[in-house]
Amino acid sequence: MEQKHVVNHKLNFLKGVACIGVVFVHVSFPGTFGGVSSYAAGFAVPIFFMIAGYFAWEVKTETIKRRLLKIAKIFIFAYLLFFAYSAAIAIKNQNLGFWLSTHFNWKTAIKYIFFCTVDFAIPLWYLIAMIETYVLWFFVVKHKKEQLAVKFLPYLFLLQILFSICCDVLQVAWSWKTNFIVRALPWFLLGYYLHTEKAENIRKTASYKVIILAVAGGIISVIPALVSLPFQVSTVGYILYALGLFVLCLKDPNNSTCKFVEYLGEKLSLNIYIFHTLVEGVLVLFCGKLLSMNIQENAWLWCKPIIVLICTISVAWAVHVVLDTIKSKS
Repeated sequence: MEQKHVVNHKLNFLKGVACIGVVFVHVSFPGTFGGVSSYAAGFAVPIFFMIAGYFAWEVKTETIKRRLLKIAKIFIFAYLLFFAYSAAIAIKNQNLGFWLSTHFNWKTAIKYIFFCTVDFAIPLWYLIAMIETYVLWFFVVKHKKEQLAVKFLPYLFLLQILFSICCDVLQVAWSWKTNFIVRALPWFLLGYYLHTEKAENIRKTASYKVIILAVAGGIISVIPALVSLPFQVSTVGYILYALGLFVLCLKDPNNSTCKFVEYLGEKLSLNIYIFHTLVEGVLVLFCGKLLSMNIQENAWLWCKPIIVLICTISVAWAVHVVLDTIKSKS
């Protein structure tokens, strides 16, 4: 019998923190503080993949198919939204033809499928990677190969580290590192593994040891913001960082930490992820063009991430309420 979804308040809290972190990754504070906070928040997307994997434990193909279709619908909606916004900007700048030829050519399908990259909608790489992960997982579950898939976990993380180092050393575009095999699947499988009986000893690890692991990972992850290195050691840091935070949340799942942040995680996290860069774009356009503000002023650069976060939460909540209302009436 398929296991029912059990609410984990701590994981909802972690997801809420993660969606806030995503905003600060893409809309960062200025200076060294901005660099450190952006790298520190880099655990966010791995956490989303881990949660998806954690709740994929003992589910059947029908559930995987339903989740896959849901993510696909969200991707189509978000893609059309980004397309409309970007096309409108192109029309305003009188270069729509150039914009279309740049973003829709023979390279487009390759970028979407193999690199999970939509140049005019960077955050959507997560949704593409999630779709591809669910497609693979559907066949894994269908053929009952979950345990075999988990055996690839350490090799996939090793591949992630090596791939990241090679891309940094060769100075290739960041999109080369976003394919789902090295950026999504390892985290998904790690989340899945942490729900299995074999991971019981990890889940029972003393809290102070898990906290030390998370802190050590967090420190390693922000090193590139402080020291110039030929490659980013943050990839290694995130493995320790995300693992430590996730295991910590599995220890006391029924204990609520902060209702508001848990609500963000449970109900609004995906909307916040989708809308935050669009909100930033509209906000900058409104303040810079319509209000004639100096958007390069230091005071504005410090305030912008917070303002974008507040506005994004508001938009995410409004969309959630509208969609819930439509669903209840259908």
